[in-house]
Parts: sequence; C-alpha cells; structure tokens
Amino acid sequence: MGSQPLKGNDARAILGIVWQWIEDVNNGLGSDVGDLQNELEKAGYGPLEGDQ
Repeated sequence: MGSQPLKGNDARAILGIVWQWIEDVNNGLGSDVGDLQNELEKAGYGPLEGDQ
C-alpha cells in the first residue's frame, strides 16, 4: 500500500471489492461510495500517500 506498486493479488483483491460494490449498488442494496471506501480501507487499501 502507498509507495509499493500493486501486484496481481492486490489488484485481484481490489477488483473483487469494487465489483462486489457495483453489484450491490445495481441490486439496490443502498450502497454508496462510503461503503466502497470502507471496504477498501478494511482490506488495507487506504488512500495513497499525498492523495489525502
């Protein structure tokens, strides 16, 4: 996270979180961008340094 480039496993994890969020939004489960942010941060993928 941060200064290290994303590798295959990181990319797969992030894409899994994002696609699950998209599915939840499309299914009308009340998900919003805060839910996506929370899930990414819980998985250890917070904002990059300098992007806060």
